[in-house]
Amino acid sequence: MDFEGINDSLGHFGKYQKYVFGLACIGSFIPAMVVVAMTFVGNPVKYRCVVPNCDDNTTTYNETFVEWAIPEGDQCHVRALINTASDDCESDVFSNSTISCSKWVYDTSMFSATTVTEFDLTCDRAWLGPLAGSVYMIGMLVGAIVIGDFADRFGRKKGILVAVLLLGSGGVLSAVSPNYYMFLLMRFFTGAGGVGLFQVTFVLAQTKFNLVHYAFATFSHKLFCQIQWRNNLLPGQSVFFAGYPGVSVTRSRVKVSLAMPYRPKPSLP
Repeated sequence: MDFEGINDSLGHFGKYQKYVFGLACIGSFIPAMVVVAMTFVGNPVKYRCVVPNCDDNTTTYNETFVEWAIPEGDQCHVRALINTASDDCESDVFSNSTISCSKWVYDTSMFSATTVTEFDLTCDRAWLGPLAGSVYMIGMLVGAIVIGDFADRFGRKKGILVAVLLLGSGGVLSAVSPNYYMFLLMRFFTGAGGVGLFQVTFVLAQTKFNLVHYAFATFSHKLFCQIQWRNNLLPGQSVFFAGYPGVSVTRSRVKVSLAMPYRPKPSLP
C-alpha cells in the first residue's frame, strides 16, 4: 500500500491529520499518569504499633501515650504490659521489654489510604511496597513486545482497544484488590497496556505525516506526554482524592473515556 500517495491525497497537515494527532496525544499522556501513580498510591506513610489498653477506633498516629508505650524510632515493637489484666494506659503499666506487633496505626494526615495502609506493608513486609514498581516495569517490557507486534499484525485500532482494555480493567481492579498479590498482577496489566497504548498511538501519529512534518509530530507527541500529566493534572487529582482507591479508579475512568472515541474514518477526495 502506498502510504505516501494516500497522505498526499488527504493533505500533508489537514484536518484529518490534526484529528488523528490530537487523539494520539491523548493516548500519550494516559500512560504517563499511570507511571507516576505509584508515587501517590504507594506512598510510604508513617506507622506505629497498636498499643494495648490505649488505642481504640478514635486514636490517631500522634498520641501522648506513644512516648512511654513505644520505643523511640521503633515501628515494629511495643512495650509489654507489666500486668496484662490491667486496663490502664499509664507509663507505670509498661515494662522496658518489647514485643512484636501485628496491628498498626497509620499517619493519614497526607493520604487517607495507600497500598501500605490497605495491605499492611510494614516491618517484614515493607519490601513488598517497591515491588509494585518492578512488576509494572516487567509489564511494560512484555506489553511493548506483545501489543506492538499485535498491532502490526492485526491493525492499530485493535491494538489500541487491547491496550485500553488492559489499562482500564487493571486500574479499576487494582482499586478493589482483596490482597496485595492481586494488586501486583493488576499493575502488571496496567504496565503492559500503558506502554502498548503509547507505542501504538505514537506509530499511528507518525504514519499520518509526510517527512516534512515528521519531526514536529514526533517532538510534540513526546512533549505532550511529559508536560500534561506528570507536572500538572495528576498531582492535583491525587491530592484531591487523597487515597489509593480514588486515584486508581479515577485515572482508569479517564483512560477508558478518553481513549474510546478513536474512530478516524477519512474519506478520500
